[in-house]
Amino acid sequence: MLPRMCTIILAVDSSTAQVSVALLDGDRVIAASRRPATKGETGSLLDDIRSVIADGNLTLADISLYAVGLGPGNFTGLRISAAAILALALPGKTPVIGICSAEAIAAGINRDVGGRPVMVIGDARRERLWLLEFSRAEENGNRPEPRVIAIAEASPLLDTPGLLVATPDWSRIGPTLEQIVPPSATLIRGDRLPDAADIGRLALERYRQGVAPGLIDPIYVHPPVFIDPVFREKPAHQLAPTP
Repeated sequence: MLPRMCTIILAVDSSTAQVSVALLDGDRVIAASRRPATKGETGSLLDDIRSVIADGNLTLADISLYAVGLGPGNFTGLRISAAAILALALPGKTPVIGICSAEAIAAGINRDVGGRPVMVIGDARRERLWLLEFSRAEENGNRPEPRVIAIAEASPLLDTPGLLVATPDWSRIGPTLEQIVPPSATLIRGDRLPDAADIGRLALERYRQGVAPGLIDPIYVHPPVFIDPVFREKPAHQLAPTP
């Protein structure tokens, strides 16, 4: 069981255009970093983690809980952050909690405005959107599954007085949201990105509620597609001679 008063948490999120790492002592942030995501993230993310731990004057042996954002979001970023955290946690068998990145966005918004339902909407490509709604009543630790709908179907689902609408994909769907969000809801303009500190706080809350660490499985909007490799035989005249 984790100590209630002094728990060191390392949290990571790389589900969006921002890579965020945070080191917390309970709810308090000790050290943190944020930067734009780049290609070849594995080494860069590990460098971020090393830097944050060093800034906090701690070592990996001091970490008592790991937390990672599960998306929805960038496929590669989700896989890299999940693999990195699981690898770091393995030697000491340190518990790992996965948190929906959209829930961390909602938590950050509610810290600013408090007590209002938040609908997080993302770009699901193919002229579709993914939606996840969060309210203070939805804190049971269940894994949320995004609803994927056509853009034309979204407006009636947002017609709720007091609803706050936010997106991590403003550069791609911001103009669309400005057209479909009804006057009854409030659209938060600009990117709202998950913060690793909120990922860590939510993970600690889940753990203290008795939610057991489980499979760290990213939340995908579309199921991963595997295409069987195609092996073509070379023509006989291209085959190397048998020695």
